[in-house]
Amino acid sequence: MRKFFSLLIVSLFVVSFIATTAFAAAEIKTGTLTSVDSAKGTIVFCPKDTKNEITLKANKKVIGKFQAKDKVRVTMDAGVASKIDKDRGAVVPKPGC
Repeated sequence: MRKFFSLLIVSLFVVSFIATTAFAAAEIKTGTLTSVDSAKGTIVFCPKDTKNEITLKANKKVIGKFQAKDKVRVTMDAGVASKIDKDRGAVVPKPGC
């Protein structure tokens, strides 16, 4: 019985560790949308203070609300934009993307 509880506690610890690291992998960045392709379900995003563009997959219904040059905050993980919001405090970026 004691082995069972020890195994149970270790298993719960491992599962909670894996779940925590999975959620921690998401990254939030602000920047400008360079292009939006609703048909393909992709956006091209230029994070603030960089000149690198990132192409991300996104929900077609969500990206239909946005257009190129919108200032946004993107929550992304492994090439997928899981959440996109208008960046209310955005300032006009320096030339670049």
